[in-house]
Amino acid sequence: MDHRLHMAAMGEDARGAIDFPAPMPQHMLANMRGHLQALSGILSAMAAGNYAEAAQLADEKLGLASPGAEGCQAGGGKGSAMPMSSTSDMDGMMAQFMPEGMRKAGLAMHQSASDNPK
Repeated sequence: MDHRLHMAAMGEDARGAIDFPAPMPQHMLANMRGHLQALSGILSAMAAGNYAEAAQLADEKLGLASPGAEGCQAGGGKGSAMPMSSTSDMDGMMAQFMPEGMRKAGLAMHQSASDNPK
C-alpha cells in the first residue's frame, strides 16, 4: 500500500508536540533510544531461546528500577521551575511535563517489564 494512502486511511493525527524545557527534549530522546536498544537485546535473547536473559534485560533496562522509569512514576503539576542540574533531576521532573496519557503509557511499559515470572 502506498504510504500516503495508508496515512489518509488512518484519519487525522491528533498528536501534538510537548513543550519540554531545554535540555529535556534531548534527554527524552536519549531515554527512548535506550529503550529501543533494550528491546533489541530482549528480542535477540528471545530469538536465541534465552528467555531468562530476556526477562532479566527487561527488568534491568526497562523495569521500574531502570534509569528511565523515574520520569513516568511521579506526577506533579505542569511546568515546575526547578533547576535541572543532573540526569537524575531531569528523570524525576519528566512526568511534570508529560501529557498524562504519555506518562501512563510509559509507566505501564515499565511495570510490565518488571512483571516477569521467576
